[in-house]
Amino acid sequence: GGRVIAVSDIIHRTENELYFYALLSAAFLLLVLVLVFQRFWGILISLSAVVMSLLLFLGFIGFMKQPLSLLSNLFPTLILVVGMSDVIHIVSKYLDELHKGKDQKTALRIAIKEIGLATLLTSITTAIGFAALAASNISVIREFGLLAASGVFITYIAVILLTIATLSQFRQNQLANMTHHISFLNPMMLASYRLVKTHSKKIIVFWILLIGVCIFGITKISTNNYLLGDLPKKSEIREDMAFFEEKLSGIRPFELAVLAQENHKIGELAVLEEIEKLTKYLAEIPEISTVISPVTIYKSLNKSYHANKPGSYHLPKDSIDLKKYNRQLKRVYNKNISLLISDDKKHGRMTAGIRDIGSDSIHLINENIEKWIATNTNTDLVKFQLTGTGLLVDKNHIYLRKNLFIGLGLAFFIVSILMALLFRNWKMVIISLIPNIIPLIISGAVMGFMGITLSAATSIIFTLAFGIAVDDTIHFLSKFKLQLRKGYSVDEAIQTTYTETGKALCLTTVILFFSFMILATSSFQATYHIGLLVSITLFSALVADLYLLPILLYWWMED
Repeated sequence: GGRVIAVSDIIHRTENELYFYALLSAAFLLLVLVLVFQRFWGILISLSAVVMSLLLFLGFIGFMKQPLSLLSNLFPTLILVVGMSDVIHIVSKYLDELHKGKDQKTALRIAIKEIGLATLLTSITTAIGFAALAASNISVIREFGLLAASGVFITYIAVILLTIATLSQFRQNQLANMTHHISFLNPMMLASYRLVKTHSKKIIVFWILLIGVCIFGITKISTNNYLLGDLPKKSEIREDMAFFEEKLSGIRPFELAVLAQENHKIGELAVLEEIEKLTKYLAEIPEISTVISPVTIYKSLNKSYHANKPGSYHLPKDSIDLKKYNRQLKRVYNKNISLLISDDKKHGRMTAGIRDIGSDSIHLINENIEKWIATNTNTDLVKFQLTGTGLLVDKNHIYLRKNLFIGLGLAFFIVSILMALLFRNWKMVIISLIPNIIPLIISGAVMGFMGITLSAATSIIFTLAFGIAVDDTIHFLSKFKLQLRKGYSVDEAIQTTYTETGKALCLTTVILFFSFMILATSSFQATYHIGLLVSITLFSALVADLYLLPILLYWWMED
């Protein structure tokens, strides 16, 4: 039992899930490609591009000698769905141009010009979303963000080069069932366009009400993290840890540093009496058990010098006995004693087990302990300071909350700059951000209503989802801008964007949604929550892009 065994079990499960999700994601994408293209070569080209991207990325991880972590099983799904999104947009545009009567060379040039640039921008924004995680103080999250950002660019380059190199070698009827491909989602896109055009005020009211409900849900988000929170609920290792928790004191370490002041040492009776007061106080706290401190050594010595009588387990009552015990400690000093008292007797350690009741609850206990120490101990003799791995874990969660807003704010800022450079219009910057803020609010509300704790893993959801979700907005606005340049009115540009780009957005979102939902089958709670919440965020981002973004364009862009 113990932490080492638990970590080993997690690593083993992570390795298994990495391969499992790579195969499952590839199988799902193959199914989607069959439904979309219905032609062998179209399926093979698209699948080869994304699988090659994944292989290159995994090779990159190996070359960089990066170890696997709990978040590593997200990589196959991330790379495959990001690559598939790029493929769908490029191939769909290429086939659309062929359907309009363009020759292969012209169609490919238009696809590269219109979709290639937009796809590059979406890759940049997605990479920004991941790279923003580098602001985290936690190395696992920081490394995950940087690797994922690198993977996005590796995927873009691989998809662009491989897709462009192979598309021109095949006729359009070899790549896709053109009748099916063109008409598959057109009726739904036209219906969405008409709905937005005729019921814009009702739709706005709906969004306002939804945001109000979501804000209420966000207030319910818990930050009370548990040490075993991410372990599979039905795993043997979790059952073992729960047994230790119930029968053999708390599994979570509780540590206090003992610091003798100025000329005083822990071997002095007055200092030991101060430590004893705190030891007794800690023993009275129900959540804390098995308190061991420097006084434990002296009380044990006192008992052994009194024939092990039960009533003699206490501190020596006079300085003569204490000097005798200190001389004895010098003669028998070993590593076990040094765990509690330093060689110079200036530093000591108090250790105990505390029940895994959640970081917020433990924080309150720690505050009460610090207040008691401040009012009931003589700080001229000795001082006490909370320390240990348990405290570090809790501080990490505090850093996470700060880093969440820093990373997300950084992503918003950089994406805003990109939008400003792309559209050269401050209105378009605001228009592009609003549909991508709402999905994050919805995701936060889901966390609150479902009781999902804001932890190390779930904290990455917001920056991760924002980086991916903003891709749809960029594709929509890029197409809209191109139509305006061609001389179309705002209404005509929106309608054309619906019927051409809207179809690709739906296809890519369906792929992203179900690919991340696959992660919801994970035995790890963190992976399950990421899969569920990112899927919900991406779906709500598509809805916002189709049923809010056009309304904003009508209101702010109409002359």
